[in-house]
Amino acid sequence: MAEPPILMVPDNLLRANPMNPTDQNGLYSLLPIVNGYDYTGPDHLSNLKKVGDDLAKSTTIISTQIGGDFENSGPDDTISLLTSPGFQQLATMETTFHQSIKVLEDLTKLNTRTVRNVKAVVNNLIELGGNLNNFSLQIHGISDNANELGMLVEKFGSAIDSSFLNFEAFLVSTLIPQWQEPMHQLVQYYQSALHTIKFYKYKVVQYRLVHRARAARMHDLDGLTSNYHSHLKLRDLRSVDIDSPSINQAIRRIELKQKRLRGKKSWYGLFGGRKNGFNSNSGDPVEVFPEQNSETETHDNATPQNSTIMDEATASNTTVVNNSTENIATTDDNFEKTNSANFGVNAYKTRIAQLEKEVEQYNQLIELTTRDLRTLTDHVTANLQAFSLMVEEKWLRIMIGFLQGGQQMFRENIQNWQEFRLLVTA
Repeated sequence: MAEPPILMVPDNLLRANPMNPTDQNGLYSLLPIVNGYDYTGPDHLSNLKKVGDDLAKSTTIISTQIGGDFENSGPDDTISLLTSPGFQQLATMETTFHQSIKVLEDLTKLNTRTVRNVKAVVNNLIELGGNLNNFSLQIHGISDNANELGMLVEKFGSAIDSSFLNFEAFLVSTLIPQWQEPMHQLVQYYQSALHTIKFYKYKVVQYRLVHRARAARMHDLDGLTSNYHSHLKLRDLRSVDIDSPSINQAIRRIELKQKRLRGKKSWYGLFGGRKNGFNSNSGDPVEVFPEQNSETETHDNATPQNSTIMDEATASNTTVVNNSTENIATTDDNFEKTNSANFGVNAYKTRIAQLEKEVEQYNQLIELTTRDLRTLTDHVTANLQAFSLMVEEKWLRIMIGFLQGGQQMFRENIQNWQEFRLLVTA
């Protein structure tokens, strides 16, 4: 089992080509995993019609928020898929299968009661036939009339025994193997069909998650691009020597606003998305804005209170040293601002290129999953339609066989009692 093609099948079938699980296309490994999927387990999702309505609603919201700028595959492709005859037939068949299972379960309860009643009739006939035969033996030899009555009672007991054998044959050969057990099989058939529809529903949910993931990355890319242009304008403002407190204060406000935007959650988080991809807490390169000092520190007043008064020469030397220190600090600050600004531009460009690559991968993935989902819809619809015809034919055969078995039993019982009636009359 550890050899191809078994080895080529992924652990999770949702991350495989639904038509060929051994397909080694690497894009399938990027598909999101839908929690709770188990092919043989219960179905925790809503019906297919509700899943389709949620996908249509989500597509509309995403299209509105992103601005309808979808490449390769977008709202039109999704809506055309949801309104296709195959999807509508699958939604109808899922409802029909659930209703059929409900009817079969109710019928199974009635059938269980019928089997119990037939077994009780068989037991009563056995007991009655035995008592009649025992009675005929007890009165035999008492008198001629008693002997004649004993013969009639014995014939009546034989007719009862024949009826018991007919009921038992119907129970063993028709009621249980040709009626009760096939109904259990039909329930299993319908459940297997619903497992296939469940897989299809999870693929639809996965398709919806792929659209959400791409919309989240597109939103991150738009926001990051906007911040990048704002950063370039802010850098140009920093490069201009403007001695205006109000403009400098406006620049600091813009810097603080950009810092808050980097840590702010995306609107897409309301729909299950992630945080904005350009976050200072992530491993991505981010811009480091230099801190703006409102005032320059001076060291002229650093002399202790209890020290002696310095002479004029010492004071002059101290002033020269302080001025030199301030010039060096100003030069280092300008150099630091230049490096920080250049690093911010490179960080933005790197992150934008990364997001553009991710969006392109999602475009390819959506194009691939759209094609797969259309093919899967056609194949599942065709297979389940053939399955419905086969089940319908099997159900008709079961009913005809059950009616024929019951008719045979009652015909033999009627013949048996007619013979007893002729014997009594003679």
